[in-house]
Amino acid sequence: MATKKRISELPESTDFKGLWTIGVNALNKSVKVSLEYISTKVSQLITSVNSVISSATTATDSANSAASSANTAASSANTAASSANTAKKNADTATANANAATKSANDAAATATQAATTATNAAKTADEATQAAQQAKKNADTATANANAATKSANDAAKECQEIVDEAQNTDSLNLVPKSMDLEYPKEITYGNLAELFIKAYLYPASVRGNVLFLGDNKAVSVTPDGRITVLEAGLSTIHVIPTGNTAIYRSIQIKVSNPTFRMVQTRAQLLLTGSGELILN
Repeated sequence: MATKKRISELPESTDFKGLWTIGVNALNKSVKVSLEYISTKVSQLITSVNSVISSATTATDSANSAASSANTAASSANTAASSANTAKKNADTATANANAATKSANDAAATATQAATTATNAAKTADEATQAAQQAKKNADTATANANAATKSANDAAKECQEIVDEAQNTDSLNLVPKSMDLEYPKEITYGNLAELFIKAYLYPASVRGNVLFLGDNKAVSVTPDGRITVLEAGLSTIHVIPTGNTAIYRSIQIKVSNPTFRMVQTRAQLLLTGSGELILN
């Protein structure tokens, strides 16, 4: 005889293994169903659902990542487009600058060519000036040699005069010692004047010997022992005229050499010409 027990009195089962239940199949027939089989299928279904959810989540993440990449690519494309526009603008500016630089270079080349021409002309002028300076030095050397010779002659003449003066200094009747002197000379000479010019000295009393020493600075003019004037250049020269018989009455004079100027008629509005039509210089 079977023993009846309450459900509460039955032993507790912690899993579905070995447990069965009654069900109906597709033919509407009663069948026994293993709860362990159902549990396994449910677990597999949960696993599949979780896998699908995980795959969906992964796909969603991938889609979001792809969307983010697409947005980044779009931003990069926009940035690239902006950079391209900026580059084009910069290229246009660079082209304009290059054209301006080319024009400046052409202008500079033209200026350089003109400067080279000017430099060539200046070099030619410098060569001519050098030749003129060399000729002037040669003339100055000649004038210096003449002055040295004149100084020697004057010293010799002064020595001779002094000897004469020493011999006759106690003989008043000979009147060998000059008491005064007058000079005749041009105070101003035009540079380029070809006339022979002299410094003439007149000693008094007339019985004295006319020995006179000329000492000049050889700046504008030089003077030979006989008083002949040689023009050197425009400027002012000082000449000492010294009687060798009485140096106390010497005279210092100045002669000015001026550059030539055109001679004007009295109205000062027209140049004065010769009968043949040549200019007259002062």
